[in-house]
Amino acid sequence: MGRTLKLEVNLTAWTLFAIALGLRLYRLDHPNSVVFDELHYTKFVSLYIKGIFFFDTQPPLGKQLVAVTAYFAGFDGNSSSLNSIGSPYDSNTPVKALRILPVLSGSLVTLVIYGIVKSLHMSDKTAILTCLFYILENSFLTQSRFLLMDSMFIFFSMTGLLFTLKSREVEPLSLDWIVRLTAASIFISLGICIKFVAIYTLFSCVIIVLYDLWWLIPNKSIEAAKLWFMAAAYFVAYTVVPIFVYIFIFWIHLSWLTLTVIRVSLVGFYATSCPTFSSKELCFSIITFRPSCFNTFSWHPSWRSFRHG
Repeated sequence: MGRTLKLEVNLTAWTLFAIALGLRLYRLDHPNSVVFDELHYTKFVSLYIKGIFFFDTQPPLGKQLVAVTAYFAGFDGNSSSLNSIGSPYDSNTPVKALRILPVLSGSLVTLVIYGIVKSLHMSDKTAILTCLFYILENSFLTQSRFLLMDSMFIFFSMTGLLFTLKSREVEPLSLDWIVRLTAASIFISLGICIKFVAIYTLFSCVIIVLYDLWWLIPNKSIEAAKLWFMAAAYFVAYTVVPIFVYIFIFWIHLSWLTLTVIRVSLVGFYATSCPTFSSKELCFSIITFRPSCFNTFSWHPSWRSFRHG
């Protein structure tokens, strides 16, 4: 007898998503000028499209996703509007394409919040009220309308939390349990690869699974081997997978950016007296604070100089 696929659509949750999306899409290109950290992120996107190496203080995934979107929107990386905050975008810069991923991420968070509240066995009214609090909260609405990384890392990390909660609803070590746990680890890893602060969501998920595991230990009906397999699975999901995903994202970063420049002046990294070098050499120098490929460099925000040797 063949297996059937059951598809359920929650009209309430998707209606809330539509409201969140509509509020964020309304006049998306207004203001048609650089807003706050869009100055830096648009520069990073430009460098990705041109293939020029840079090193930011945060992981690169969010900027990579926006760069891909901007590239397919026809952005060639050249813009004359990246001089200061408030500078108007020129006609060559696809403002809507640069801002669309934060918009979609911020809107999808509504569905994730609804799912988390329901996973905590609360009522539909509570889930709706919680989503409305998020949808109408001014700071969340504002930061998801501009080219900022916050809404993207919130979406990925909270989706990881949702799948962690969903994994508690099925039999441990079953195929469904493995799929949900794998999804949880991947989404949390992607959140960390956008902003480091997402690691606190990882810590929260670890606390949840350790709590569950702790209360299973006295259960005589559960074999010790099953508990060990569960512990191993949790370790792989919340330790091994995030490390490998993080390394893979940086491998993409170093493979993508193959060109070098004489001078870089961005928020994450500022180099002076820089001869020809490879991106891997520069990355090693920044991580270890041993600048082997140039004479001096400064590190934001302290701007302390580290001299060769």
